[in-house]
Amino acid sequence: MDSEPIVHHPNTRLRVMENYQRQFVGDISVLESEVVTLVNKTQSDNDWRFIRRGDGRQGYIPKQIVLLDRNFN
Repeated sequence: MDSEPIVHHPNTRLRVMENYQRQFVGDISVLESEVVTLVNKTQSDNDWRFIRRGDGRQGYIPKQIVLLDRNFN
């Protein structure tokens, strides 16, 4: 894993660095060490990423809890 900026294109794999519990409509809970797929970054708020979990569920998570996972990209 590397802390360089995330490349913002669909299908980028990201590694979750800490648990996140859903707090708002539209966001999604994720677990530390989970690998998720970037669907899109938000255009209006660069602090959130729209991701898809391995089970197919989608939602927003804070950008600061994910890093580019070089094992999958």
